[in-house]
Order: sequence, then structure tokens, then C-alpha cells
Amino acid sequence: FGFGTGPMVALGCKYLRICHLNNCATGVATQDDKLRKNHYHGLPFKVTNYFEFIARETRELMAQLGVTRLVDLIGRTD
Repeated sequence: FGFGTGPMVALGCKYLRICHLNNCATGVATQDDKLRKNHYHGLPFKVTNYFEFIARETRELMAQLGVTRLVDLIGRTD
């Protein structure tokens, strides 16, 4: 997955790979008002929760490595 896929899944994306057809089954990746109205149930707090989890998990992993700044991870291979 790319980094943008996670938030899409948090909003309800089922990863059907038909985004480019403007026929998204969940209404996440469409400009069709009817599809969005009938199928899209994503809420902003779901994306917020996703990124808060990513940040928390990153902090925990960094703490295990004894690192306090992301920039200090550049070039490390452990």
C-alpha cells in the first residue's frame, strides 16, 4: 500500500481498484453524488484516529530504538 491507501481504507475503501472508473462501490473515490450519498459513510474522525495511531506507533518504535527525532533515523539500518 502507498501512504494514501491507509486513510482511504479508514474511510471505507474496499480496495476494489476501480477508482479511475468513477464507479466506486463505497463512494469514497467518486464524484458521482448519487454514489456518494447512497454508499459513502466515512467520517473525518476515522482518518484522525488512523494518523494518531501511526504517530503513536512510530513514537513507540522510536523509543525502543532510543531515538527522539525522526531525522535521527536517516541512514540507520537496524
